[in-house]
Amino acid sequence: MPQFSKRHLFTTFLILIIPSLLYAQGRIIHSPPAGVEIGKEVEIFVSVENSSAPVTELKVLYRQRGSQSYKEFSMFESSGFWSAVIPASEVTDAGLEYLIIAELQGGGQLAYPENNPYDQPVFIPTLIVKAAELQEAAQMQGAVAGSNMIILSPEPNSRTKVEETLIAVSLFYNDDIDLSSIAIYLNGINITGSSIISEELITYASDDLDPGLKTVIIEASDLSGEPLVPLQWDFTVVSDKVRTESRFKISGKAVVDSRGDKIQGVTDDVTTSRLSFRGNYDFVNYKGLAYLTSKENEFLQPKNRFMFGLNTKYLTVNFGDLNPNVTPLTIYGKRIRGVEGILDLGYFNLHAVYGELEREIPADIMPKSEVLTDENGNRVWDKAEAFDDFGIDSIAGTGDLGEGNGVYDLGEPFTDLDGNGVWNGDEKFDDFGKDGIKNTGDSGEGNGVWDGVGKVFRGGTFSRNLLAMRASFGPNRRFQWGFTFAQARDDSLIATNLPDRVGLNLQSGRPAVFDYLSSDAPDGEKIEVILGHAPKDNMLLGTDLFYGIDNNRIILEGEAAFSLLARDITGGPFTKDNLDTLLDDDFDGKIDGRDIPIDPGDYEKIFILNQTMIPLDPRGLNSLTYNAGLKMSYFKNFLRANYRFVGSEYNSLANPFIRKDIKGFDISDRIRMINSKFIVSLRFERLENNLAEDKENTTTTTSFDGGISLYPGRDMPRISLNVRNIIRDNSVDTTRIDDLLGYIDRRLNNATVTSTFSIGYDVEALGLKHRLNLNVSNSESKDEFEQERLNEKFEDDNLNGRRDPNENFTDENEDGKYNSFSSSNNTSAAIALVVNTEYNFPLKTQVQFLTNNNKSELSEFGYTFFGVGGKYLMFADKLEINGNLKYTSTSGTIEFNETRLGGGARYYITPKQSILASAEFKKRVQPEKTFNDYIVRARYSISF
Repeated sequence: MPQFSKRHLFTTFLILIIPSLLYAQGRIIHSPPAGVEIGKEVEIFVSVENSSAPVTELKVLYRQRGSQSYKEFSMFESSGFWSAVIPASEVTDAGLEYLIIAELQGGGQLAYPENNPYDQPVFIPTLIVKAAELQEAAQMQGAVAGSNMIILSPEPNSRTKVEETLIAVSLFYNDDIDLSSIAIYLNGINITGSSIISEELITYASDDLDPGLKTVIIEASDLSGEPLVPLQWDFTVVSDKVRTESRFKISGKAVVDSRGDKIQGVTDDVTTSRLSFRGNYDFVNYKGLAYLTSKENEFLQPKNRFMFGLNTKYLTVNFGDLNPNVTPLTIYGKRIRGVEGILDLGYFNLHAVYGELEREIPADIMPKSEVLTDENGNRVWDKAEAFDDFGIDSIAGTGDLGEGNGVYDLGEPFTDLDGNGVWNGDEKFDDFGKDGIKNTGDSGEGNGVWDGVGKVFRGGTFSRNLLAMRASFGPNRRFQWGFTFAQARDDSLIATNLPDRVGLNLQSGRPAVFDYLSSDAPDGEKIEVILGHAPKDNMLLGTDLFYGIDNNRIILEGEAAFSLLARDITGGPFTKDNLDTLLDDDFDGKIDGRDIPIDPGDYEKIFILNQTMIPLDPRGLNSLTYNAGLKMSYFKNFLRANYRFVGSEYNSLANPFIRKDIKGFDISDRIRMINSKFIVSLRFERLENNLAEDKENTTTTTSFDGGISLYPGRDMPRISLNVRNIIRDNSVDTTRIDDLLGYIDRRLNNATVTSTFSIGYDVEALGLKHRLNLNVSNSESKDEFEQERLNEKFEDDNLNGRRDPNENFTDENEDGKYNSFSSSNNTSAAIALVVNTEYNFPLKTQVQFLTNNNKSELSEFGYTFFGVGGKYLMFADKLEINGNLKYTSTSGTIEFNETRLGGGARYYITPKQSILASAEFKKRVQPEKTFNDYIVRARYSISF
């Protein structure tokens, strides 16, 4: 094999290996929540342990079960924990799937789940906690035999504020109602056209209701045309203020939070401010929010958030930080900072989005220390050795920017063992990754001489802007045909904090490489500057269709999209001559004998077409994606079937979490029995990759899910059991030997079985009210080739858990190379128990117990958590005192014991105004160190 090909193959091998390593430098600790209820928001808590670099951003990606795309939500950090709230609208009876991604400084990532997180996310079955209670209360609330309509809100004869009034009625227990026959009247006025009617719910919301008594009447017929007894009830709308002249209405909440803490010896002070409000003026509704934090940093993507929106019957306009949903295949929940407009004219609709997907982060050059001492010569940084932190904070330690990951990498400075300041032949040398060979005279500071303090470049990020438009035709509830265009493009110019901007020159033809001429360097020293990625351009074209039949009991829907991605636009668009020689071998002004019809330069405002385009030849349709689905709801069955195809070269920079290179189908059914007290869910899915047949093997993934949910009635336990079986197989059953890489084992045939059992029980005991939620989950992955894997043993002389070059190993296949192919066997078991208790006096307590154990061929990790807390109300509920005690113990790859004791008080100055003060003290015992930490917090909030 020629030398160039070997090096190319070796580079490819590294590209394949490095991403898996990035997921191994730390761990996200998280326990999925128990007792998740349909229609209620879900709060996710995580902590990050032993990360090799600081966490710059942590995201939760979530979707309803069966959806193709994930929505994203940034998590917020507080006192060493990260949290996010998944909206109630996403928590349906289909169940919830999510995964967590931590972005590390320097480019690494951590994930939860750790193995195949995008394809096998966490699945949480949901409970219909109030179903039985609602049905049994139906008669008391106004439902009568033959209608089975249940009032959810407002409750009969209740009082509700203008801004909080939502008319909601459940149809969950009525499968025979004719949805087209439903008529809704409010004080004698027909509001059916302004209401939302689905198979399970009727809702109506308005901010324009005048204070006073309101009467709601809902009329309907069954499928045979027989009228049902109308549902009628009264409630009263009240207002805090008398608005006789002003039509301006507003309500909201403002919070200022200040926190100081010391976590594992590191002090940190954070101040955040939040403001949210909504209201209306005449026929215009508005809403807004703002979140400001002292953690905002110009060298990171924004943490501050703001939004303001206006809404009328026909037009909606939103400004600021938004998560627009255009279509599932193009733009679906990705945060942008910009403007969104939605025009709804009934039979014609327009949705437009413009803004910034990623903000520009300026490039910079900073001082850099060149030496990493490795006194014991094991190529691993030990705590007793000095460390190169690349000049970020002048403190030696792991987790610093650059290659500061605590492990000696090829790109790091040499080891000056004898301290003479000059590289000797027996010392490891930094060649800055130029050719993998330890030569003197390499570029960068790799000149064979210790330079003391040099310079390092902190790479920037290009500004990425998005423009998207979707026009659709047809009435929304019955038929709609939409057409989408979207473009996401990086600004190829980037700001810098360099002393001499004149010396900065972007070189065309190389991925985002600068030559920087420093005005303050001796002899005009040049420093080559490489950004994290080249500027890109992305264009999407799509169409989607929705068709509802029989009052939407049958729904046909589908979507198709096509993408183009230019990976590097620094050289601009192609010329006609470039096109001529790209797609055929003749330089004749033609392609396949046909005249070239266009000049790419004429269309560069739409898309920059050049040699870095994916796909290079769009005629192969590898960048095409489409899906088609059928939904049917009859005879207490909700049947769904879907087929999808996502080409390997399909790319949407505004929807980066779509699983590519996949095709297949899934079919599911949800069956309701015994008045919906017993529900059975079934799902089958079969997917395969390698659509372009450009891989050696095709992997087929087959999964089956089954679940039952039991809601027997009031004062009875609510039970849910779900089982999932996933089989992945690539039909490879042999190994082979490669001249360069040696022994290769690409066999894949494993089965993963996951079971989840949940029980919720409201019970009265000892005169007290208790709500118990128990969640038990177990997962086991079995590798069919476990006994045949070649996993050679080594002598771990320095006890670092990895084989170093100087350590002996058992050369079982006698090829002179160390081979380690661990099986994919792993097990995980978790138990979560939460007990909430209400006493006969103003005291509420909560007891939590969590345990989780994970074991694989490479590592073992487990943790146990116990917590008890409570709150007590005093002085006519004006003062709330709370306290808690928490204990966490971990074992395996990460070991520590942690005890937390906290308490605080909230005082209500007025019913809408409060102050809070709290403190928590924490003792953390690790094998080699003990930390005594604290967290203090003050908070002021006001509602209006």
